[in-house]
Amino acid sequence: HACVVYDRVNEEIALFYQSSLAIDPAEVRKQLAAMLPKYMIPAKVKKMATLPLNANGKIDRTVLLESCHPATGLEVKCCEA
Repeated sequence: HACVVYDRVNEEIALFYQSSLAIDPAEVRKQLAAMLPKYMIPAKVKKMATLPLNANGKIDRTVLLESCHPATGLEVKCCEA
């Protein structure tokens, strides 16, 4: 599972994914670059044990956006290249 959000504070795209496998962020961006325009490539790729869900069972994008800012106290393993 994966979700992409736009962080307006840092003006960048962040990709969050849930997987048991380690994925190289540079390889993700390389593969996406073959399919998407440059402005759509995520600046950050973050692995999470589980993606947060809202009350409706959908991925909670608000929680993901908050994790882009360390002041929130929510820790997310971040893989930036």
